[in-house]
Amino acid sequence: MIGSAPLGERAGHNGHFFQNRRIEKGDQVFIMLEPNGPGGYWTELSRTWVLGEPSKDLLDVWADGVKAQAYTASLLVPGNTGASIYQKYNEYLTELGYEKETRIHAHGQGYDLMERPGIRGEDPMPIQLHMNIAIHPTLARNGAYISVTDNFLVTANGPERLHQFPQEIMIID
Repeated sequence: MIGSAPLGERAGHNGHFFQNRRIEKGDQVFIMLEPNGPGGYWTELSRTWVLGEPSKDLLDVWADGVKAQAYTASLLVPGNTGASIYQKYNEYLTELGYEKETRIHAHGQGYDLMERPGIRGEDPMPIQLHMNIAIHPTLARNGAYISVTDNFLVTANGPERLHQFPQEIMIID
């Protein structure tokens, strides 16, 4: 999935076939990769790219997104349910001054791109050890739009982020 817009406008994510604009210097570009690997397991990764200097609003929203993802990951404890994590996440968003999430915020992955548990209001399935969970907070404020996506493995020692790609806005000069 990809989305692009001039800084200050929402660069939401759509299928690549909806992108019918020329990306210009100063644009922000959102890219989400959803591959499966040699063992057939799915993962997701998304980052925001900027052609030029990112705005302060974009940097601030990005920082909040990384914190929101870490907060959600801290709740990936065996026994917590998707519904309880979703409720706590929305309380956290409200404290940060964002609107509540209305779509699925995180979900299991395995042989399918989306599996249970779903981190959403109605999923009672509990988190279990060795689950692969994609967490993708999506935040917007003052025209800045971000979605930071990484996968986390639930371990006995806490969640482990699987991706090594830097959690930062990618700047292209």
